[in-house]
Formats: sequence, C-alpha cells, structure tokens
Amino acid sequence: MSDALECDGENGTCSFHSAENLRHGATVTAIICVSFAAIFLVGLVGNLLVLAAIVRDPRLQTVTNLFIANVALADFVFAVLCVPSSLAGHIFYGTSN
Repeated sequence: MSDALECDGENGTCSFHSAENLRHGATVTAIICVSFAAIFLVGLVGNLLVLAAIVRDPRLQTVTNLFIANVALADFVFAVLCVPSSLAGHIFYGTSN
C-alpha cells in the first residue's frame, strides 16, 4: 500500500492522494468524521459553558460546583487531546487499538 498522505517539504503542505489506506469506504468514513466532529464540538462548547457559568456567577462557586468545574475542565482537555487522535485511528488502517 502507498502512503495516504504525500507531503511537500519545500512549502510544508500535505495532500491526501489515495483512499486505499482507509479502513472503511468513503461514506462510512464521512459518517465517522461528522460524528467525531459533533462529539468534539459538543464537548468543547458544553464544557466551556459550564466553566463560564461557574466563573462568572459567585453564587455558583460552591465546593460541589468547583468539583463539577474540575470535571468539565478534564473533559475539555480530553476532547482537545484524545478525540482528534481517536478519529485518525478509526479512519486509517493499523492505528486503532
């Protein structure tokens, strides 16, 4: 199999040339990408709203809500760091555990 990505070292661009390294067909891959994008966006926006509400309203700054803010922050970091790499693992061969 050839590489799915071909990178040009001069200008630093990469392009996708072949679908043979995809685990699924184009339709399933598109559905997976849309699903992961929705999870990513809901994770970012929802957790940011929770954090913003707790930070802006002093009445919400209780011990319980600070714990909830901590969980929201952890979930936000998870969405930023893990969801994109998991998406890549679900799309390409040999990268999913």
